[in-house]
Amino acid sequence: MILFEFDKAKLLAKWNTVIAQSKAKIAKFKQFLISGGLY
Repeated sequence: MILFEFDKAKLLAKWNTVIAQSKAKIAKFKQFLISGGLY
């Protein structure tokens, strides 16, 4: 049971990292759009 909890914690940490990276990419992209990067 403890092992399962540990795996769950690792998985959660991995997900949080992925989500944080995605948010950073989206924020950069929005900044790019706002600054008129497409034109």
